[in-house]
Amino acid sequence: MSEIAKALANAAKITESGNLQRAHQKSAAAVRKNHTREFIWSGVLSCVGIVALCVFLVQTTEKNPPLEIRAPTTTETPLWAAASPPPLTNIAIEAQLANLVIKALIKTPHPRALIGDRFIEVGDELIPGLILSGIEARELIATDQQGKTYRIKM
Repeated sequence: MSEIAKALANAAKITESGNLQRAHQKSAAAVRKNHTREFIWSGVLSCVGIVALCVFLVQTTEKNPPLEIRAPTTTETPLWAAASPPPLTNIAIEAQLANLVIKALIKTPHPRALIGDRFIEVGDELIPGLILSGIEARELIATDQQGKTYRIKM
């Protein structure tokens, strides 16, 4: 029992002298200091992460050109090209052009037009007997087999 009594006596001395209170205050100050450091570091790391994400997004949007899907080219003539339709009269072509629904004109190094639900590039057949030869401002320029030029406004 003498050891227990000594421990109790030492505990009483510590509490009376205020050492325990000072030790507690020192540990509370250390905890506050650590919280402040953690807060500052988390803010710095968050800012660095946001900047890195922004740089990544800017670089990926600038460097990647738009994807183009093209049909494989073959040396064989397709069946629909082998049996070319008879040349159309101007009235028939103009009637078909009036029915075209031009949704968008895409002016890039490879100009295209969204007509209905399909993309038409320069050099593609717009309607049977009429080839898309260019895109200017808000107009499509098409040429028929005889070389006559048609302008279709959007």
